Amino acid sequence: MKRFMLLRHALPETHGFNGQDKDRPLRTEGIAQAQKMGDIIRTQNFMPDYIACSSVQRTRETLQHLKLDDIKTEYFDHLYLPKRQTIEEHIKYELPENSNCALFIIHFPGVLDFTYRYADHIHNFPEASLAIFDCDIETWDQFEKPELKKFITV
Repeated sequence: MKRFMLLRHALPETHGFNGQDKDRPLRTEGIAQAQKMGDIIRTQNFMPDYIACSSVQRTRETLQHLKLDDIKTEYFDHLYLPKRQTIEEHIKYELPENSNCALFIIHFPGVLDFTYRYADHIHNFPEASLAIFDCDIETWDQFEKPELKKFITV
């Protein structure tokens, strides 16, 4: 059995930010969201053993405020605004085989498209929400038909 979790980054700055989209930092509310989600992940024993994070500012800051220390983390440009297929391919071909519980910190709309494909009752994926999926597989390259176990919003 393998588990992966999809976390949409926390609430970023929108008003008054004049830089590139990739450079948008979190708002004060976003920092609080990430801290709360980090508490949930730790206290409900959803701790990942590997993190795949989009390389942009708001996902990096989300990760920082989750306070999930000492977990192998890699940053990927292709996880910025990913399509559902990009997420599926990353699961199948890029997750380390020794990982049994991977956390993705990524973006809308890909996070919703992916979740809706496998759990069509999920129609919204707010900032800092977490979808937890289990797969009855031995290796990641066998990925298919994940089952949504829990959907958490803060």
